[in-house]
Amino acid sequence: MICAQCDDPTHVNPCSTCGQDPLLNGVYILEERLRTATNVTTFRATREGRSVVVKEMTLTRAQADKTRQLFAREAQILRQIDHPRIPAYLDDFTVGAGKTRSHCLVQEHVEGIDLKREMDDRRYTEEEVL
Repeated sequence: MICAQCDDPTHVNPCSTCGQDPLLNGVYILEERLRTATNVTTFRATREGRSVVVKEMTLTRAQADKTRQLFAREAQILRQIDHPRIPAYLDDFTVGAGKTRSHCLVQEHVEGIDLKREMDDRRYTEEEVL
């Protein structure tokens, strides 16, 4: 598991590196980092044996207000959507304080092939895309 506090791998609670609870928000076990962008990291995680995806958006003081607004809007829209082809909204929350504050959005994990990997491995014809 990846410690939600120090970002180091650990197999014990408390974390062997930082001594803190390695669970995100006290309940999510971060299993694997799926993607990292400028201020967003996506994890595959579990909660009570259920596989989920956690999108963690770190906040800096300069972007905090705008990021918070966009995050709140995304969470609100996802709460309202019920569609078989869109992963279900499960939770959203803020963790940390000051410079280490992050917003987290949790959705169901859907097994499948990453579209980028698929496009790297195979080119589709126009007919297949349509």
